[in-house]
Amino acid sequence: MNPSMVRLSAAPRILYVAVLALFSMSGAQAQTPSQNEQAKTAPVAQLGIIRATSDATSTEPTIGFQSTVSRAASRADMDWIETPHSVSSLTRDRIDAIGATTGTDALRYTPGAFTGLVGGASRYDYISLRGFNENSTDNLNLDGQKVLSDSGTYSSVQIDPFTLERIDVYRGPTSVLYGRNSPGGLVSYSSKRPLDEPYHEITAGIGNHGQTHLGFDMTGPIDKEGNAAYRLVGITRNDKTQYDNNRVERYLLAPSLKFKLGENSRLLLQGYFQKDPSTGFHSGFPADATINTDHNGRRISPEFSDDDEGGKFSRTLSMMGYQFEHDFTPNLTLKNSFRLTSLKSDMAQFYGYGWYDENSLNRYYSGGYEELEAYQFDTSLTGVFQTGGASHEVIGGFDYQHRNVTGRWDSGVANPLNAFDPVYGNPGLAITYSEPFDRTLEQFGLYLQDTVRYGRLTGLFSIRHDVVDIDNRNPLLNTKSGYKGNKTTFRAGLSYAFDNGISPYFSYSQSFNPNGYTDVNNQVLPPTEAEQYEVGVKYQPTENVMLSAAYYDLKQENVAARHSSATSYYDPLGVVRSRGIELEANANVTDNFTVTASYTMNNMKLEKGDNAGKRPFQAPKQMASLWGRYGFNNGLALSAGVRYVGKSWADNENTVEVPAYTLLDLGAEYDLGRVNSNLKGATVRLNVNNVTDKTYVASCATTNYCYYGEKRNIKATFSYKW
Repeated sequence: MNPSMVRLSAAPRILYVAVLALFSMSGAQAQTPSQNEQAKTAPVAQLGIIRATSDATSTEPTIGFQSTVSRAASRADMDWIETPHSVSSLTRDRIDAIGATTGTDALRYTPGAFTGLVGGASRYDYISLRGFNENSTDNLNLDGQKVLSDSGTYSSVQIDPFTLERIDVYRGPTSVLYGRNSPGGLVSYSSKRPLDEPYHEITAGIGNHGQTHLGFDMTGPIDKEGNAAYRLVGITRNDKTQYDNNRVERYLLAPSLKFKLGENSRLLLQGYFQKDPSTGFHSGFPADATINTDHNGRRISPEFSDDDEGGKFSRTLSMMGYQFEHDFTPNLTLKNSFRLTSLKSDMAQFYGYGWYDENSLNRYYSGGYEELEAYQFDTSLTGVFQTGGASHEVIGGFDYQHRNVTGRWDSGVANPLNAFDPVYGNPGLAITYSEPFDRTLEQFGLYLQDTVRYGRLTGLFSIRHDVVDIDNRNPLLNTKSGYKGNKTTFRAGLSYAFDNGISPYFSYSQSFNPNGYTDVNNQVLPPTEAEQYEVGVKYQPTENVMLSAAYYDLKQENVAARHSSATSYYDPLGVVRSRGIELEANANVTDNFTVTASYTMNNMKLEKGDNAGKRPFQAPKQMASLWGRYGFNNGLALSAGVRYVGKSWADNENTVEVPAYTLLDLGAEYDLGRVNSNLKGATVRLNVNNVTDKTYVASCATTNYCYYGEKRNIKATFSYKW
């Protein structure tokens, strides 16, 4: 055990958190900046004007489809043009316009982000950034704190996008911000917060796959003095999905309260309570009957499910926390945040693996239950000062993360299922093995960041030291494995903003991620380590036009890969190198017309190991997208988008290729207030994804697991805002 690693018992940990919270709030006195009321009154069919004032923040509502401020690459708001990293921002208006019902949906038009890891399935938000798909459910940040999912189990948090104000994507290693992380990047969610002015919204919708939803969003002041405000967001969703014997069901409530505690302090209380009785389909099928028709000239239907009657996966999530700020002086601020997470999952799922005969798939069973309990806190001081001609914004602090997942996993076999003419209702389940597990992760981090501005030159410099303890136990066999160690990561970036709107930049960054995966001997694999060099240029001739180009060279060591889909252990692949180009354009061409375009070229290779020189599976070499929206003066707005995903491989041996595919999306929105003034604030929207109903394989994770993409999906939404 490393001398710097100290494992805290439960009681001292909780006591320490309580004392820290009391200390932080003891000097509470403050004022919260007022929110932008225009966010709720902008005409639906017109593009809002960008909120680009000097006091704009990334936590306030943003009008329209652009944001020039983000904190994804930093722990503080930073102008996009001066940020020496690749960052994309998705506003609330854009999330609504594309009809996103999951976080994966929202990122379909984002460069460097591949959202087809499990095709049309929606149980988890799998998002691969710059070709790295391991731990993809663990690369999520919510309101400045890491979401404590466990990618080594089924316990992964899924946040409903209806509760979000925006989504930011930071591409590249991010360990200097929040510790362990996959090198591809980080998806950062920002919750809807209480507003100082009343705002109300109700929404309802239906779809061609049996989708229905009903939601509300209410916010406003509590007292006349404006010292307190509330927000209550809720939604229910039901979806029969495109797959047999599967449905999605959700019930969600997200309350929050904001307080001004005197002249210099602010407190935000947040809750998130979600029940998912059913989470839908989650499986894949052999390549020879999906990608092509080599299997007796037949292809499995994209509506087929290898699950059976009685199969289920349910999930219950609750999160509670606070964010507190106190200004000692106008240039010195204390920030403290805390979140408690509880996630319970029950599963009983049948799944196919390989052929039993010419028509039927072998079927296995995975069942059991999991309980995740986690808590975390983050405390920092932010100081702003001058040294000579340079200004500094220095952030220093520490955070702590604790996550424990316990439960039982059951394994078994079931009757084969005809993949071309399935008959459900007789699974013939036989449980062959059952084992309990107990997985604990602790991480303590110290961090320091300095944002230096000297004229038009901006420097972003960060250092962080993490101490990590992973303990995986099998109480039945009395065996354990784990990892104890520490890691220091660095980041440095420079950008220069010319008068003509051009801003070239260069950055270097590092990441690490302790493996939750074990090898054939049940030993945890060594942590992955990565470093990246990135050079790029951003161009913002006006606040309505944002163009960027980036080249990156990213190398990671000790990448883990499942030995095969029929085993539970992993192998270290050695070194993976990802080099590529990302282009992005986001422009309000006129007040009525907005365009978003992206192109990604990712040259990813395995540089060591058995498959050296090969390309990892589920890593398309090229992706491109174009989306535009035009708002007519009569209250109508039309949108259209095209998404291209290039060829990828179905396995690390590169024996089977997944064909490229191109998808078309269309949308229309109408302001009913233009028909009748009594309907002011009411809108209807239609979104059609995969308009041509193209049958395609989104990707494969080995040749036995290929994932069909989403069929044509038509959704109609009504909303009323006042």
